[in-house]
Amino acid sequence: LGVTVVDMPLNFLQNIVEQNIPDTAIQRVASPEGSIIIDSGSSDNVNQSLEPFVPNWSEVLTAMQSGTNIDFYADSVTFGEKSYAVFSPVLIESYDKHLIVETFVPSSTLLGAFYRTLRVSIIAAGVIALLLAGAVYFFIRRALKPLTPLQQSLTLAANGDLTQHIESNTLAPNEI
Repeated sequence: LGVTVVDMPLNFLQNIVEQNIPDTAIQRVASPEGSIIIDSGSSDNVNQSLEPFVPNWSEVLTAMQSGTNIDFYADSVTFGEKSYAVFSPVLIESYDKHLIVETFVPSSTLLGAFYRTLRVSIIAAGVIALLLAGAVYFFIRRALKPLTPLQQSLTLAANGDLTQHIESNTLAPNEI
């Protein structure tokens, strides 16, 4: 019965680990001492210590033993690049100690989503700017079109040709 009680939460955690992380991230569940129980990246790491995978392990272990979350950016041995690391203590009722849940997400994954969003935003802003410019051009052209014959007649009059006649039906009563 004791094995079943402990095994069920671990199976539950295994399902959570497999289903709730990005493809490029790694999530591990470890014992309170830091021995890996579940590893989404490689089952070869099970029963190994988290210490070689975590740059500032002593700080993380202290935080986990006090029951507080900790997160930071660090050079990841696994990914070979800066990664965002989150460590959370998880208390399972049938297991009276905190398990450690570690999640490492490479910076390229985080920045990739940011750059995709930025690219879409810039394209959307450009399209909106073009539509706005077209609308402004259309409305200005439409507002100035009735004044074109008046402008032509006044230009000819300014040059000395006073024979031009302006038809009153080409102007609306509120224009001049």
